[in-house]
Amino acid sequence: MKKLIASLLLVGAAFGAKAAIFINNNTSYTVYITFWAHDINMPAPCSYISWRLPVDGGSSVAFNNVTSGGLEWSIPWNIPAYPVITGSAFDVINIVPVYSGLSGSIGAPGSCATSTTYSASAGGYTINASWTAIGGGNVLVQINP
Repeated sequence: MKKLIASLLLVGAAFGAKAAIFINNNTSYTVYITFWAHDINMPAPCSYISWRLPVDGGSSVAFNNVTSGGLEWSIPWNIPAYPVITGSAFDVINIVPVYSGLSGSIGAPGSCATSTTYSASAGGYTINASWTAIGGGNVLVQINP
C-alpha cells in the first residue's frame, strides 16, 4: 500500500513537471540505472547517455528534467556533454541489478529501446520492469521482482 501511495504522489507531481522521470525500485536489491535522452541540440533519440546511478531496493528516485541535479551526462563520442531542457526528453533506461549479470533496456516507443517492458532472471535476481508515459512527456518506471 505504501508503494501505491508513493506512485500516486509521483504521478500527481508529474503534472507540474516537464519531461520528468519517476523510478520505483520495488525489489529488495540495488539496481543501477543508465539514462538515454535527447534535446534540441541533439534531437535524435538516445543522443545522450548518463553515468550509472544506483537506486536502492524499496526506494524511488525522480528527476524533473534532463538537467536535474544528480545526473551526469555524456555523449558517447564527445565527452563531456550537457543536455538542455528545450526539446528534451528521457528516451530509455538501462537496468542492471547489482552483481547479477542481467542488463535490460526499456523506453519510449520510437527510441533506441526495443520495448516498454523487460523481464529476466539470473543469479538469484528477477527484474520485471515497465515504462509508462503518464502525460506531458513524463514517465513512470516500475521495477518489480
